[in-house]
Amino acid sequence: MINRQDNYHQTLLTLRHKLKPSQQVLSHFLHHRTVETLCDALAATVARPSVLLGAATGGVVIAIPLYIYARSNGFALQGSEIMVGLLVGAAIGLLVDLCAFLLRR
Repeated sequence: MINRQDNYHQTLLTLRHKLKPSQQVLSHFLHHRTVETLCDALAATVARPSVLLGAATGGVVIAIPLYIYARSNGFALQGSEIMVGLLVGAAIGLLVDLCAFLLRR
């Protein structure tokens, strides 16, 4: 009987033969063990939906009022406002995700 790992590699080989050469190179890179492990770790922590949604919301909620305020009072923004908004929103999203996890336990 074929194990799960061998089945995975056999499926990759079968599918890669149907790809164009440039797509085969990309597939080799993306399915390298190190890249897959890193992507799985990022997907489990940083790229969670609540973190991404929080970051987007925080960026918009902080940047738009600051932009309107700066525009109406005649001064320029520094450029870090959106990044701060993204980080604050991501932190809030992470906290919401943590609270939801703790409540489900």
